[in-house]
Amino acid sequence: MGTGKPSPNRTVVLSTDACARARQDRGLSREGLAGLSRGPHPLSVATIKRAEAAQPVYLETARRLAELLEVPLARLLVHASEAPVVAEAPGISVLPFSWLGPAARGSYLAAGLTEDLLSRLARGVFPVVATPVLSGADEEPQAEGAQRAQRLGVRYWVEGSVRREGSAVRVIARLVEAASARILWTQTYDRTVNDVLAFQHEVASRIVQELGHFVLEHEASRLSSRSGKLLTAWELSIKGAWHFRKQTRADNQRARALLQEALRRDRGLPLAWYTLAMTYRIEILNRWSDDFLTSIRGFQDTSRDYAEAHPEDAGHHVVGAYVQMLTGDRDGAAELLQNALSVEPSNSTAYSVLAQTMAFRGKGDEAIERFEMALRLRPVSPENWTWFIGMALCHFVQERYEDSLLWADKALAMQPNMPVSLATRAVACVYLGDEPAAQRAVKDLVRVAPQVNIDTWRAMSSAAQPPENAERFFAGLERAGLSDRAK
Repeated sequence: MGTGKPSPNRTVVLSTDACARARQDRGLSREGLAGLSRGPHPLSVATIKRAEAAQPVYLETARRLAELLEVPLARLLVHASEAPVVAEAPGISVLPFSWLGPAARGSYLAAGLTEDLLSRLARGVFPVVATPVLSGADEEPQAEGAQRAQRLGVRYWVEGSVRREGSAVRVIARLVEAASARILWTQTYDRTVNDVLAFQHEVASRIVQELGHFVLEHEASRLSSRSGKLLTAWELSIKGAWHFRKQTRADNQRARALLQEALRRDRGLPLAWYTLAMTYRIEILNRWSDDFLTSIRGFQDTSRDYAEAHPEDAGHHVVGAYVQMLTGDRDGAAELLQNALSVEPSNSTAYSVLAQTMAFRGKGDEAIERFEMALRLRPVSPENWTWFIGMALCHFVQERYEDSLLWADKALAMQPNMPVSLATRAVACVYLGDEPAAQRAVKDLVRVAPQVNIDTWRAMSSAAQPPENAERFFAGLERAGLSDRAK
């Protein structure tokens, strides 16, 4: 019987001269090179000496050494034919999920989940290389699939199992590094199954969301020590997305520069287009720019260029909807979001923006239902504070100020210095009669965004929501002590 995993013990031999030249080109001693190594398994000086002495080293060790030296792995190998096939964007293979039970009673759950997961991952950031879905209870086909995943040159594979007891189902998913067979990420999902298709839809969506965030972080960490001039366009987009997710003004600017450079080199990167557009959106949302009109133009131009470059991608519909919201065209935004959901039914961001269009039409309760759907699809993300603020504003529209304050505080717990969250907290406190708390929130707002006043807030917000709601919000800010104009 096979183990279901390739051997982590594949070794290669590196060229002494090639290793020495590459290290000298970087101006590093062995100790200095070891000092650059990060992660759970850093390279030691002894390992580097062994590699430079043409002694066999693990393939993963050779890969990490090549990354630190900033040269292709093939340049270091004694036999270039030993170099694995590695795509610019690291591929992911999906192995058939195992069914842990009598084959006749529920193996279709595992097969269906595998197919759904494969389909959803294929619409994501990383290239998906399919392995054949093999049937049977024997472990040997799973081992063959894992070996094929390694031969295909993918960096990761996804595997897992499905078990059922009555209506209760447990799914375990794992992300495995192909070169070392190390499990990098694992998660368990417990569900009650009443509708099989709904079960597959929800669990596959959760796996894709959570696994995607992990891989993005893992890839960004891998690239952290590499010089920007040596990064590929795809790697620049990954690094840009990582900076964007840090959700600070300085990181937002850094992300934009990296993403613009990535797209200058290669316009065929949906992740770069989407994230670049979002840098303008968060800049507008948090009043991080002193030139509001320039931010709007950047958002509009990126939205248009994204749609032209990738008309089939759901993301450009979401970006276009955000732009329409800013100009007050809520019907146009809703139409674009329905287009996004027709392309990608599990697009959590589309549900959240659709919720905003409903809130701005005064349909606060319907909006909350859409936000709840978005949170079910993506319960954990550094960007979820924006959805919490959306929920807070929905409750504000319905004049449920205690609930509005609750969700504003949830947003602030995730990101303490976001102007829109502090403003929403201040307004909720005003209408709850707690003006000292409202004044403290405004004091914090002015500290993090000293350029903000009611005039600038009105200029950036009025088009996006009905006048009666906007004016009630501005009145609350004024009562909390925010200045009505720049000083």
